[in-house]
Amino acid sequence: MVKSYFFTGTPLKTDSNDSNTEYTGLENPITEVSSNCKKAIMLQKRRSPMIIAHRGASAFAPENTIAAFRLAAESGCEGIEMDLRLSKDAEAVVIHDKSLRRTGGLDRLVSELSVNELKKIDVGSWFFRKYPKRFRREYSKERVPTLKEVFHELSFYQGIFYLELKGKQSDIPKLAEAVDRAIPEEIRNRVIIKTFKIEQLPTIKSICSGTKLAALFAPKILNVVRKEKRLIRLASQYGADEISLHYTLISRKLVRKALMRGLRIAVWTTDSPRRLRRAASLGLDAVITNDPARLLTAREGLNGYRMPL
Repeated sequence: MVKSYFFTGTPLKTDSNDSNTEYTGLENPITEVSSNCKKAIMLQKRRSPMIIAHRGASAFAPENTIAAFRLAAESGCEGIEMDLRLSKDAEAVVIHDKSLRRTGGLDRLVSELSVNELKKIDVGSWFFRKYPKRFRREYSKERVPTLKEVFHELSFYQGIFYLELKGKQSDIPKLAEAVDRAIPEEIRNRVIIKTFKIEQLPTIKSICSGTKLAALFAPKILNVVRKEKRLIRLASQYGADEISLHYTLISRKLVRKALMRGLRIAVWTTDSPRRLRRAASLGLDAVITNDPARLLTAREGLNGYRMPL
């Protein structure tokens, strides 16, 4: 049974979440952090991270397919993550790569094809080549789903949906509009929209009302911003509610700075129980994994395990 969850507490206050204002920060973050923030940090460290299925249960079913999402939901994980792109006819479709070469065996761009054309492409059989022992015959029937179809097929699911918007900077506003059309009103408070194009977060917020936003950061971000505090400042500046970090970026110092600005923290992508333990010890909110069943089992074995809030 999936535990119904979302942001039930009051977010911590920051100096500014206005996208046009630079966050100045505290003069001395160690001594000036408020008692409320200290309590939040302590609470954060007493509970275990949520388990989020990366592109569904993609270790055991073709990524970003209905089969992978159903398997993830059945595992009992608290959230399901997926990638979204814009089809030729302006629908939000669920696929990671910009082309169909890897998962569909077709050298065509997703943006060149309509939903009807995408529905003719087998995006499940490639899984046999990578995981022959995990392949099921029915996977060959998988097609690129639309976001609307995913929500329809998972109407029973009570967890969180992480939606990553893919594409060029210029694609994001139109994709956000397509995503907004697809989200059922009753689940908006269980949707987190994330992107590496963090400059687009204010635009996404204005289009997709009632959802939360996450700023995505890959390891190369430190080649640009140099310091961790600048990364956190950028996320706050563009109005993120959460940061989603590659596991190599996680440090105790960065976690502390994020919590002081009221930012939730998700880490991607790991199937390792060891990294789950580290995430729990640091007080991270979520771990994104290809194998949710494995990490759910590992989480139960953590000392002082508590269900996520």
